[in-house]
Amino acid sequence: MKSKLELAKEKVQDAQSVLWALEKEDERKKAVKLRADIGKCFVYQNSYSEFEKWPLYGKIISVNDDATYGMLKIQKDTVGRIEIEGCARTMSLNGYKPISLREYTVAVQEILNEVNLLFT
Repeated sequence: MKSKLELAKEKVQDAQSVLWALEKEDERKKAVKLRADIGKCFVYQNSYSEFEKWPLYGKIISVNDDATYGMLKIQKDTVGRIEIEGCARTMSLNGYKPISLREYTVAVQEILNEVNLLFT
């Protein structure tokens, strides 16, 4: 015969299993909706402080099963450091401003041209 504690633990485990299944289904549904954002471009005002700001450009290239974005990010900070992240996991688009593909392409090309100059 099971003790009250064992029965309670089983109920908690059953509830957790149901909760995890519901969360997984919710993430799957969100991911389906987010896939409409693939290809969209954004700019974010990145900074080290309130005085040093620069644009970080991003393009959504995928949506993960957990309803997060895979984003190609590129930036050149105020000291000239260039960073490119191939598929950065991005939880939300808070702070990102939508921009056109043309605006994104021009900005990214300017940064890539600087990178190319380093190798010539």
